[in-house]
Amino acid sequence: MKKRVLVGELHHESDTFNPIVTSKDDIWVYRGQNLIEHKDKSSISGAIKTLLDAGYEVVPTLIASAVPNGEWDKDYYLYHPKHYDDLYST
Repeated sequence: MKKRVLVGELHHESDTFNPIVTSKDDIWVYRGQNLIEHKDKSSISGAIKTLLDAGYEVVPTLIASAVPNGEWDKDYYLYHPKHYDDLYST
């Protein structure tokens, strides 16, 4: 049985002095298998490649990233962890 490793990433350079809220439209998100298919668009690509090459089963959660701006919209930020169960039931 392969060892399973859960991977994910939230990336954002945030400035609390910036009054512009980073909204859903400013953030790109890949979930589940889509994360693996688009892994080269994120800094997590090296970790995923290393794990796959070493024979691990990679369990992707999500990658969410945005350009530098003000803080993320709180409701949108909190939305993502609530949907992990939708991605994996085991």
